[in-house]
Amino acid sequence: MSKLIHGPAYPLVLRQERVILNHNLGEFLPHDAGEETNIVEVLDRQGVAYDAIAWRDTDPNVWASRTRCATFLGEAEIERAAVLEVPLFLFRTPARWVLNHQPGGRWPAACVVGWDEPDQIALALNKVRIVTSPPIAEKLEDVKRKLTPEFRVRVIHPADKPVKEAA
Repeated sequence: MSKLIHGPAYPLVLRQERVILNHNLGEFLPHDAGEETNIVEVLDRQGVAYDAIAWRDTDPNVWASRTRCATFLGEAEIERAAVLEVPLFLFRTPARWVLNHQPGGRWPAACVVGWDEPDQIALALNKVRIVTSPPIAEKLEDVKRKLTPEFRVRVIHPADKPVKEAA
């Protein structure tokens, strides 16, 4: 089953699918005998899917990637924040990012799904002001300490609280 969500920037498709999650590798494989998960495609700047992120409703703080190519959900929105010189809302989990993507959500918004790529995180977020929760601000500070490029982390208010609950 798929659900089309019309967000502030572009629509996204959220679907439920059975997959086998490999938490050690952070990957998943579609499989009829697997667990029921939510899946959202990761789009490039042109809107072409190149990865997918899966998580269970019972544990949205843990997710897996189909190809492990993605670093962000909302990659195009990071660029919009930089070009428009507006803050980027950075969400803690893909589930919260999807919930925010509904009408009335904060925009532009993104979610880091590949924390093992600190250079890509720093490069992408270097020119934007970030609104996020304290735990994500701490993770970003860790990234900052590992790299030469500087980027700003300003927690204006918690971005992880959904604007409104999904129906």
